[in-house]
Amino acid sequence: MFNRAIHFLSSRSPWLVYLPFFLLFAYIAVSFSDHSQLYRDEYRYWGFAENLLNGHFHFKTGDNFLWSGPGYPITMVPFVAFDAHLAVIKFMNAVYLYLSVVLLFKTFTFYFSRRTSFLLALAWACYFPFYEFALPEIMTEALAALMVTATMYTWARAFRTGRSSWRQLLLPGFCLAFLVLTKIIFGYVVVFVGAVVWIARLIRRKNPPTQLLPLSRVMALALAFLLPYLVYTFTLTGRPLYWGNTGGLSLYWMASPFEDELGDWHGPSLREHPQLMQNHGEFFAEIKNLPPIEKDDALKARAVQHIKAHPKKFVYNAIANVGRTFFSYPLSFLKPSNGIYKYLIVHGFLLVMTFLMLPLTIRRHQRFPAEMLLMLGIVLVYLGETVLVASYVRFFCIVVPVFVWWIAYGWDRFVSIGFKPDRDDGGGGGK
Repeated sequence: MFNRAIHFLSSRSPWLVYLPFFLLFAYIAVSFSDHSQLYRDEYRYWGFAENLLNGHFHFKTGDNFLWSGPGYPITMVPFVAFDAHLAVIKFMNAVYLYLSVVLLFKTFTFYFSRRTSFLLALAWACYFPFYEFALPEIMTEALAALMVTATMYTWARAFRTGRSSWRQLLLPGFCLAFLVLTKIIFGYVVVFVGAVVWIARLIRRKNPPTQLLPLSRVMALALAFLLPYLVYTFTLTGRPLYWGNTGGLSLYWMASPFEDELGDWHGPSLREHPQLMQNHGEFFAEIKNLPPIEKDDALKARAVQHIKAHPKKFVYNAIANVGRTFFSYPLSFLKPSNGIYKYLIVHGFLLVMTFLMLPLTIRRHQRFPAEMLLMLGIVLVYLGETVLVASYVRFFCIVVPVFVWWIAYGWDRFVSIGFKPDRDDGGGGGK
């Protein structure tokens, strides 16, 4: 009966099959938070949306200057323009997460049977650790997850069906660019990975791999879509490739040399713990009145000083940051809690599978789809970057679909009780 139910559901429209999850997402988004006022980062996103309505994006005073990218505020503009109830904006998080589930199913159908695709997308829909970050707050996570899956889907549709002209790659490039605008940390990643792809194309220009040309094009298009934002930040700062002014504070906390501070992020008010004021109060008082860019520079300069003076402590903090990225532990000044287990079960499994799949991927990289390897490369560089700045588990949650895609493909193609070396369907055509 179970198999018949799976067959029945997987053969139906994903828009209907996953509709119960949309209702669950909407219930969590609307019912699990207070809608009477804005909290924490919500003020900033609302403020950025108001700025866009007033003809500019950046904050003209204060540390918020370019603290976030314009992706999420752009989606909020219609609601802010009409002063919509906060519950309506949070309801949109449910829409974004539901769309990500459907797009993930559609992506998987290019590589797996509909039954397997249904079960893998169902796993993402049931990914409960993400609910608390993605749904009940005005935050970027649900939209970022949607843009990750939209990038996967548009890339899969283009590369699996042989659509590789500049015009046909506009949508894949745009989706990657909007992911960057939603989470500006991806900006540095896209520039780096794009440069690697183009260098590889130049090196192999006489005999390039089949999919290297479309991969280089999609990265170039993504950067082209990002150019207006980079021109805008250049006019404000005089600096090329300036994505935002958040990096200095994150790096500063990662470089903290004090024993009880483990590299996690703290607000510049230093109110979270008395020891923060004791350790950092004097320096923060010195830079308090600096303009945002100069303050960001001062924080980076002090962080570099701490790293040079205490390299072992920086490595220790980076190791702790890996734990925070996957398990939300350890945190400065806080004792362990049972909350770690909700991440340990799911993320522990993904990490084990990742370590098992990496050697296989390196050995048989030519039999993995090129678009999958490029997306995986972007995600791994992104996670490597988060290790060097103050990170949280929600940074990992948004890229879980990429790990599911990659691990499932490797397992399906090459793994049973042992490896299956004689199977020759490598390049990734759908079943």
